[in-house]
Amino acid sequence: MTLSSAWSKETGKGPKKKSPRKGGLMAMCYLRRAVVEAAAPTQGANMAKYKVAHIHEQGNDMIIIPLDSSFNSKTDQQQADQMASFQIAATSAGLRGLVVLIWKSGSYVKFRGPQQWHPFLKSPGIYQLVMTNINKELTIY
Repeated sequence: MTLSSAWSKETGKGPKKKSPRKGGLMAMCYLRRAVVEAAAPTQGANMAKYKVAHIHEQGNDMIIIPLDSSFNSKTDQQQADQMASFQIAATSAGLRGLVVLIWKSGSYVKFRGPQQWHPFLKSPGIYQLVMTNINKELTIY
C-alpha cells in the first residue's frame, strides 16, 4: 500500500501523482550537540545521519523524519527546538517542504507536524508506510 492509497482509503479522495525524487542528499549543517544526540541516528565522527521520507502527498511536500522512542521524553520546547533545527537542515540540503517528526511511544505512533496534515498522519499504518517510503538521508555535521 502506498501513502497515496492509504490517504485515499482514509479520506475517500483519489491519489495525486507523485513528483519523482532521486538519490540521497547530504546537508552540511552545524547544530547544537544536544539536538544531534536527541534522536539516536546513525552516527559517525561528529555527524549524524537521519533516514527521511521526502514525499509529495495531496499537493504538499513532506519531509518525514522517523525518530526513536526517546524523543517522547523530551519537553515540548525541546521537541519544538529540534523540529526547527531539522527544518533548517532540510532546507539547507535543498529539500522542499515542511518537516514532520514521527516516533513510536509504546504501541502508539506520535508525530509533530502542521495541523492541516494531522488527518493524514493519523492514518492507520502511517509509521509503516513512512518507513517503506524512506528515500533520502539527511546528514548533519
